[in-house]
Amino acid sequence: PGIATVYSLEEFDDSVCIISEYVHGSTLRQIMSEEPLPYAQILDMTAQIARGLAAAHAQGVVHRDLKPDNIMRTESGVIKILDFGLARMEPKPGAITNPQLTRSGMFLGTPAYASPEQLRGAEVDRRTDIFSFGVVVYELASGQHPFGLTDSMSTIARILDAEAPDLSKINPAIPVEFARIIRRCLEKNPSDRYSAMCTTQ
Repeated sequence: PGIATVYSLEEFDDSVCIISEYVHGSTLRQIMSEEPLPYAQILDMTAQIARGLAAAHAQGVVHRDLKPDNIMRTESGVIKILDFGLARMEPKPGAITNPQLTRSGMFLGTPAYASPEQLRGAEVDRRTDIFSFGVVVYELASGQHPFGLTDSMSTIARILDAEAPDLSKINPAIPVEFARIIRRCLEKNPSDRYSAMCTTQ
């Protein structure tokens, strides 16, 4: 339920189009532009996003472009992850990836929400989505991007080298433990992040 249904893939000339569910509601970008959210609502939305990502990852799908514009909340409060246009299947251990689908050294995604390894054009797995999840939730909880958004180049430099300010100090309503979880999602080294999204309630 946390992922917008994809009904089909259609080829037109040299392009592949995704035919997906129409979701009526507001994007996280629109929601964040309004008044600050109470912690209980932030926690509920965070858990729903996590469950949606966990469901995708359980099928071996890495989104690679998770950002507030690609997440919607319906009028009934259900969170939906959209736009799997840059998604890819995680390679199985020992499998040879198709170089036409994913080339090392090629950046795909939105720089402000990309992981350090994604920005470097390195091989990515579900942990790159976990980094993007951390950026999205940090922004949702604080009203500001953890690495600043003055311009693309400085944001990229900060994602690669700078540490995000303590979320619980930016927003005192955020518990220290919640801030610690998000901080771990934002670790520069993929091996220092969580290896999977938690699916427990």
